Amino acid sequence: MRSITPGEKTGLVNLSERIPSLETDVRFYTGENFIGKPLPGYHAPVVWASAQCAEALQRVQHLLLAQGLSLRVYDGYRPQEAECAIRDWMEEPETMPEKAYYYPKLTKKQLMEKGFIKFPSVHRTGEALDVTLFKLSSGISLDMGSPYGYMSPASQKTYSHLTPRQVQNRLMLKYAMASACFKMNDGGWWHFELDTERWKRENRASI
Repeated sequence: MRSITPGEKTGLVNLSERIPSLETDVRFYTGENFIGKPLPGYHAPVVWASAQCAEALQRVQHLLLAQGLSLRVYDGYRPQEAECAIRDWMEEPETMPEKAYYYPKLTKKQLMEKGFIKFPSVHRTGEALDVTLFKLSSGISLDMGSPYGYMSPASQKTYSHLTPRQVQNRLMLKYAMASACFKMNDGGWWHFELDTERWKRENRASI
C-alpha cells in the first residue's frame, strides 16, 4: 500500500517542486541536528509548507536570484511526532557532542526561555521556515555570524557583536524575507514566520 505524504494529509506543498531553484538541507531528516539523530515524521529530505507560505517564498527567491543569491531551506512543516520527540528529548540528560556544538552556553530550560524551542512550534502550521542565503556562483552560505542551529546569544537578532559584513548579510536575509510578509523570530536569525494577516491584506485581490 502506498504511504500517504504530508502534503496529501494536510494540504501542504513540496517546496522543491514549487520552487525548483531553491536548495534544501533537511537536518531533522539527516540527523545533523541538536538531538543527534533523525526525527520521526521526516521520512524524506523534503521541506513542506502551506500553499501561501510557498507562494510568498517563491517571491523571495525570485528577488534573490536577480542578485546572484538563493535560499537554502533547513526546515518547514514539522510533524506532530517530531515535536513529541523534541519534548521527550527535553526531559533526557544532556548528551555530547550535540550540546557542545549546538548549545554549549545554555541549558535545555534556557533554550525555551530564549525562544529557540517553543511548544507548540509554529513549524506545525506549515507557515514557519528555517532559511539562509548562499551565493549561486560558489554555493557557499553567507556568513551570518553563527552556524544554522547554533542556539546561543550570538544567533539572536539582538546580538550586537557582529562584523559589518555579518550585519549586512543578516539584514539582506531579513529584508528579502520581509518583502514577502515574513517576520524574523526572536530566537535564531534563520527562523521566519509568515505574517498571515499582512499577507492577506496585501494579497486580497488574489485570494
